[in-house]
Amino acid sequence: PVKEVELTQISSPNNSVTCGQVNPKLLVTNNGQNTLTSFTVNYTVDGGTNQTFDWTGSLASNTNTTIELPTIAATTEGVHTLQTEVILADDFNTFNNSATTSFTTNKSGVGQEVNNFDDVNVDKWIVSSNNLWQIGTPTTTRLNNKVASGYVTNPSGNYPDQTTSYLTSPCYDLSRLENPVLKFKMVFDLEENWDVVYLEYSTDQ
Repeated sequence: PVKEVELTQISSPNNSVTCGQVNPKLLVTNNGQNTLTSFTVNYTVDGGTNQTFDWTGSLASNTNTTIELPTIAATTEGVHTLQTEVILADDFNTFNNSATTSFTTNKSGVGQEVNNFDDVNVDKWIVSSNNLWQIGTPTTTRLNNKVASGYVTNPSGNYPDQTTSYLTSPCYDLSRLENPVLKFKMVFDLEENWDVVYLEYSTDQ
């Protein structure tokens, strides 16, 4: 075709947890004969107000380019949905012009901060989509009276089989902390030789 543009993929954000602002990046391909010099990208976050970004440049036939959309401020932590669409006049195929992705944004934490997990509005952390973790007091026989309150997988029974679930703390900038130390209290009743708990961290998101 003479003019044909394809939104090949949303290369960023992906499934990782993003601290603070989000910088969306789209990979766009020119499948037409003519060099593209302009098109429009429409996008929304969580189905909210439609945003418009006008791209100009030179995209030759059978080549692609990465487009950076304006920064999106993370107003609330948790899972969000980004919907995008490329608009080109006289586009031959409009069925390959849209893409959707989910991403998770996180709030910033402060050094010396103590989370007691007795108030979900104060101590709310990010829970993975299966919603296994919840703030409560364990009442099972082995864990009863061990902690007053905390994030638990099931306050009154077993955790489910064949399940992986993540509990994510706020973001901490370790470069601003001298000799950073993480301390936490944990009680557990794991099935021996089968189940495991990991503590993971990243210095580059």
